[in-house]
Amino acid sequence: MDFTADPTLDWVNQFAAWALPLPLITPLTEEGSLRLKLETLQISGSAIYRAVHARLLHAVNDGQIHPGTILMGVGGNATGRALVEAGKRLGLKVELHASTAPSPFARRRLEGTGAQVIVHSSAKSTEHLLDQIRWRSRRYGHWFLDPGDPTSFHEAYESLGQELVIQLYRSMTVPRTFVCPVLDGTLIRVVGRRLKQAFPDLTTVGVILGSDPVPDPDVADLIERTEIDPRVMRRKGASLGAGGAACYRLAGQRDWRNAVLLIPG
Repeated sequence: MDFTADPTLDWVNQFAAWALPLPLITPLTEEGSLRLKLETLQISGSAIYRAVHARLLHAVNDGQIHPGTILMGVGGNATGRALVEAGKRLGLKVELHASTAPSPFARRRLEGTGAQVIVHSSAKSTEHLLDQIRWRSRRYGHWFLDPGDPTSFHEAYESLGQELVIQLYRSMTVPRTFVCPVLDGTLIRVVGRRLKQAFPDLTTVGVILGSDPVPDPDVADLIERTEIDPRVMRRKGASLGAGGAACYRLAGQRDWRNAVLLIPG
C-alpha cells in the first residue's frame, strides 16, 4: 500500500516540516544583578505558545487534527492568542470561548485573524463552561486545548526550564531567587522545579497580581501579592507585560540580588 498517497499523512508531514514553527529560544538578558527571561519575544508573544505547539504536535500525530478541524480554546488571553497564531499558520479555524467579553480592541484583533469569539453567560462557573466546551468538542469533532488536562503544559514547560538552566550555566550565573507570576500555577511550579534540580539553594517566588486568588502552597517557596501597574514597562526593547512588570518592580522593592525573572507574556 502506498501510504504517501494519503492526503492526511501528507498534511501531517507539511505540518511537521514547516507549517507550525518551533518555539524560539528566547534570550536571557542581564540587567544589573537580575536576569530576565523574555518570553514576550516568543512566537505569539507568550510562553504559552510552547504548550500550544507541543499539544498540537501530539494531536496531529495521534490523528485528532486533520485539514478542516476547528481548534477550540478558552479566553482571549495569551492562550487564545497562541491558539489563533497556530490556527493561522495551519490554515485552521479557531473558536474561542469566554465567560466575560474581551475588550473591544482585543476582540477585533482576535476576529481580525479569523477567530470566532463566543461569549457565555458570566453566571456559569468555570467548570460548567469547560464541560460545555468539552461536550461541543466531542459532538462536532473539534479539537479542544483543555486547560484541565494535566499533560497540556508540563512537557513544554519542562523544556523551557531546561533551556533556562543551560543559559544560566553558559552565563556562569548561580541564581539565588526565581521570580515568576503565579498565573494558574503550572508555569512557576514546573520551571521552578527544574531550576531547583540544578540549583538546590534557589528560592522560588510566586507573584500574585491584584485580586487573583491565592494558589496552592506548593507552587513556590514564597508567595508575594502586588497590585497591577497600568504603566507600560520595556526592557532591552521588549515589553514586560503586566505580570513581568510586576515581578520586575517587586524585585526592585525587595532588593533581590542574583534573581532570575521569568517574563511570561
